[in-house]
Amino acid sequence: MIGPGNRLIKYHLADVQNVDSRSAFQTIRDKYAAITWQQWTTRKIDDLRVMTQMIPEDYIVTVEALESTFRGNFGEASVQIKGLRSQQFFYLVIGSGLLGLAFFLMPAGLFVPALRPIAIVSVVTLAIWAGPMFQPGGTVIHQGSLFPEMAIVVGIVCLLAELSQVLCILLVLMHVALSVFQYAV
Repeated sequence: MIGPGNRLIKYHLADVQNVDSRSAFQTIRDKYAAITWQQWTTRKIDDLRVMTQMIPEDYIVTVEALESTFRGNFGEASVQIKGLRSQQFFYLVIGSGLLGLAFFLMPAGLFVPALRPIAIVSVVTLAIWAGPMFQPGGTVIHQGSLFPEMAIVVGIVCLLAELSQVLCILLVLMHVALSVFQYAV
């Protein structure tokens, strides 16, 4: 059975996966009426956790895989990094590689005139993505816009280029090397 044209909207904004006869507006209204302000706030905090999930593990696993590679144990390195690559598909910060850590500097971009436009658009895009998502933890990369992920990387590269072109080139090269390693193993 083919679902109605509003099925994806109902899924993302009301966590209703099955086809039903209600309009998208009615479905969303019904779902939000059933939760408290505190429940909604808790979900938004969970959404932020999802965006930033796996950060320490990402780098620990990468370092362990590098150690395995230097020991000549490519099979072990491949196993170590395989799970990491699948996690990078879901989570915003680690999905952006080394430069994704700039996510935490995004608010500071509001105070740098050259970065203010991209920081504002990134924050607004993240709010538009995370705000209405009803499903707890629904802020995985493939359920939102890729703009924030790209803007975070572009913003930090622009900031670093303003501060020091040498530092910028070194960090971008480290980012590329890390990404190549994570996907070549």
